[in-house]
Amino acid sequence: MKQKSSLRFSLDIGTRKVLGLLTEEHGSVIRVRYAARREHEGRSMLDGQIHNIPEVGRVLIEVKEELEKKAGVKLMEAAVAAAGRALRTARGKAEVVFGTLSPVRKEQIRALEWEAVSDAQERLASELRTSNEQTRFHCVAYSVLRYWLDGVRMANLEGQVGERVQVEVIATFLPTAVVDSLVAALDIAGLAVASLTLEPIAALKAVVKPTMRHLNLVLIDIGAGTSDIAVTRDGAVVAYAMVPEAGDEVTEELSRLYLLEFNEAEKAKRRLCREKEFEAVDVLGQNRVLRTDEVLEALGPTLDRLAGSLAEAITRINGGPPTGVMLVGGGSLTPTLPERLAKALGLDPARVAPRTAQAVDVINRGRKGLSGPDAVTPLGIALNAHRGEDNRAVVTVGERQVQVFHPGRLTVGAALQSAGVRARDLVGKPGPGLVIKVNGETKVVPGTRAKPAVVKVNGQPADLNTQLTGGEAIEILPAVDGEPPRVQVAEFMPADSLRITMNGKEVNIKPSCFVNGKPSRPDRYLRDGDTVEFRFPRMVGELVQGFLSGSRSEDAPDGSGGAEAASLEQVLSYELNGEKKEEVWPRYVFLVNGSPAENDTPVRDGDRIEWRPREVTMRVVLEQAGFSMSEPVRVTVNGSPVLIPPICELRKNGKPASLETPVEDGDLLEVLEAGSGGPLLNQLFTLVDFDPTPPRTGARLILKVNGKPARFTTPLKEGDKVDLYWDGGSSGSLENEG
Repeated sequence: MKQKSSLRFSLDIGTRKVLGLLTEEHGSVIRVRYAARREHEGRSMLDGQIHNIPEVGRVLIEVKEELEKKAGVKLMEAAVAAAGRALRTARGKAEVVFGTLSPVRKEQIRALEWEAVSDAQERLASELRTSNEQTRFHCVAYSVLRYWLDGVRMANLEGQVGERVQVEVIATFLPTAVVDSLVAALDIAGLAVASLTLEPIAALKAVVKPTMRHLNLVLIDIGAGTSDIAVTRDGAVVAYAMVPEAGDEVTEELSRLYLLEFNEAEKAKRRLCREKEFEAVDVLGQNRVLRTDEVLEALGPTLDRLAGSLAEAITRINGGPPTGVMLVGGGSLTPTLPERLAKALGLDPARVAPRTAQAVDVINRGRKGLSGPDAVTPLGIALNAHRGEDNRAVVTVGERQVQVFHPGRLTVGAALQSAGVRARDLVGKPGPGLVIKVNGETKVVPGTRAKPAVVKVNGQPADLNTQLTGGEAIEILPAVDGEPPRVQVAEFMPADSLRITMNGKEVNIKPSCFVNGKPSRPDRYLRDGDTVEFRFPRMVGELVQGFLSGSRSEDAPDGSGGAEAASLEQVLSYELNGEKKEEVWPRYVFLVNGSPAENDTPVRDGDRIEWRPREVTMRVVLEQAGFSMSEPVRVTVNGSPVLIPPICELRKNGKPASLETPVEDGDLLEVLEAGSGGPLLNQLFTLVDFDPTPPRTGARLILKVNGKPARFTTPLKEGDKVDLYWDGGSSGSLENEG
């Protein structure tokens, strides 16, 4: 036997019970052919979530086998709905611009809606990242909020002609754990998922017709473990919510109040809506007579809390009280609950009422006992099985089979998300950037872009938007993360330069580079946190030094961070009178615009700078060494001024030298003093133009100091007046007076 194509199998897997329906479509009406119901023996489901998968699977087998026996078919798949436990919703938008005016096709609308769902999915993922929530979600359903055509709101886009269409949707997501446990229980029963929706959406489809959705209505499916909420307004379903309180809260309170076992309390709760008085057996085995009015009074605080929780959720997602509230689900049968909810919302009690299966006019229920509010959701699931979309597919991602639930067009992106592949694994991380400071200003240099993952479907190149039909094999070559940027100092070099004439050559001077306070080459690679400075030379010394080292001319690369910069000083090692010395001397003599200058003389754009080597002479060496050798003496000889230098003898490397003799590295210098005290008169003969040969025989040399006769050895002092001349004689003898 196999499942007949005309039959659809739907399952309402609730917290308290499982209801299975076999339905078939006859024209515009869906007929319920067979029904089977089983209750969970234990609490294998809590708040709509399966906690004991094998036990739920066993109940599903019983329901499935009963229906197979009744219908004479083999059931292979079932339409199901998930409760709204941990329900999350997000809104998304999408837009497409056509090149020309053309009618909007149905497939274009579906693609646009899916793009909007993808946008909602990304918004939810962003919200989860912000809250560090690790839960993965399936998109199980969505509703269109509104369409626009060229900026004008439309009820339906199909066939409309325009250039720009937009859509906004509200998409519903459930944790993968909720969906996966549902699929696992079905698998135990040998069933695949034919379609999957949400219980509040199924109930809403059943009782809230599209022509009613312009009203601000709220539908609440009050089950055993959860109360699922859907809101309509302006022609669309605009919000969903879930309250984790429902019929079980009432059952548990009855159990506590009257000492009843849970299942006995559940039976007592159901009798409240149809009997004024009934018996119950407590855990001590005693029969207790319970009056409905007394029980409801005792349950008052619990019912008020449930009504308050529902009212708070409705007000929060709707922005205030709605126009009316429809109640479905077994919990809606609890006496006084509608009135308490109306009071909590501030509504007329007539605007809050249960809706029964009679409201589902597109389904012929026959005589299957499907009449109350608790039958609305199962009928909605059956309706979705016939007139909903098959939003399930199985694909292979890598080596793992993945069940994908999607609200419409199935894409690679949706399949990868269902497989738990994170978006960042597909796009990779950009390389870390650099934060540096350049002349005090913070600069951020981004890293390189990541190389996105390579996706293939059945061996062919694909992307996240590639459409799937089911059964495909998806292969992913992981993304490659980006790298830190490789940025050099030169990339931040200012374009400005100084125009200077250097020894007759006009050059453009670039600024010096410093990284973290130390000289650097322009081709140095920077690191995060580096501080870069560019400084133009402002003094003669640094400008000449940079020019000579080849570091600042636009015609030469910067050598300041590599080769040793040219020095403005010279070091001489020599011996002076047997003592080894090492002295530092200026290497150059500078001129700026023709005037003498020093190392720290300022320079400006357009200046002319000249320099030549500076010689180190015996004079400056001896002055540096502190040799005074007495002070020079100024005298007047025959009316003319004469400067008598100190009395000494200079030698360089053993040879006579003068004060102007250059000193070189490694020289041996000597200073030999000729005597002590002041200068003597005889020193004048080497300093003045005087012929020592007598002009005639007998001429006599006359020596006078300050008008008094003097000798060759007469000492001289500052300011003395000396007379020196030949007088008379013919014998050729030379005699000094006195």
